[in-house]
Amino acid sequence: MPVLGIIYGIIFALVIIGTIGIFVIKNNILKNVATILMVILSICIGYISFTALPSNYILQRIICLVISILPLLAIPLVFYKKINWLVFKIILVLCMFVTLILSIIM
Repeated sequence: MPVLGIIYGIIFALVIIGTIGIFVIKNNILKNVATILMVILSICIGYISFTALPSNYILQRIICLVISILPLLAIPLVFYKKINWLVFKIILVLCMFVTLILSIIM
């Protein structure tokens, strides 16, 4: 059990560092790279949450997957200018924190 606590601590630290990074970095190239890395981290957190739940918790597993895939679905909207980058970043950060908290609670 302590190993899982360490892993969640590392993931939580990465989420906080990435969140600060995507809102503070001024260089557009670095900002785009940090955002894409945060999307990948969101998918990884969703996968960990999905596999950590028992197989009979179907609704919770689906919720974890949907929340973690939302930033991935929002990327085409950003490139087609339906939403701006700030809204995308807020969606990304909210999805990551919600998925992380759901995985810790359940």
